[in-house]
Amino acid sequence: MWLVRPYPVDALTAAKQAIHSAAEGELDGLQALYRQARAALDAVDPDELGFHDQDHAKAPFSDKAAARAADRVAADWEGIVAVGARIEDVFRFRGFAWTAAAERYELGGSFADFVEGEGFRGVSDEDAALFVALPALVGLGPELAEEVGGACPFEGLRVAEILGLPGDVDGVDPLDGIAVGAEALRAVFPALTGGWKSVASRATQLGLLIRKA
Repeated sequence: MWLVRPYPVDALTAAKQAIHSAAEGELDGLQALYRQARAALDAVDPDELGFHDQDHAKAPFSDKAAARAADRVAADWEGIVAVGARIEDVFRFRGFAWTAAAERYELGGSFADFVEGEGFRGVSDEDAALFVALPALVGLGPELAEEVGGACPFEGLRVAEILGLPGDVDGVDPLDGIAVGAEALRAVFPALTGGWKSVASRATQLGLLIRKA
């Protein structure tokens, strides 16, 4: 059984660069990734954004509010991208995004330290940037996956390979998924049947993310 959902595969190239740049201290790409994830969520569930916008209205303008928001939304990728995408100040964004990741993945550290450029203790800058990027990577394809049986009709690349990640990422959405680009999807689309065709019909301009159920 497979879990299959539409996913903007082309965005993974920019995501790889955003993670690398964030590890070097340049956060423009990571902020753009958050905005892209927020836009994808808005297309399928605008009410979710409205809830977080109302609940954390001051987060883009106040370090105190951003720190409080990070603590409250850390368990919820929707909340992380909803709030983070609205924070334009790069230092406040870093404080929020690193604090949310620290809470989400139990990495330790404080908002004030993250604003000053501190990282996670015992975690490389590249891995830290990946932890911060993960909620946005999930959010690029926010639709719930459909379960599809039978042999997978696609050949694709593992998301971890596209992002240049070593090691075991099994069970980490979307890192352990297989990415199938829109062009490859369209090439085999006429031969698809059943559940595969149903999901693929919604993804001909984006691509697919395929994971083991």
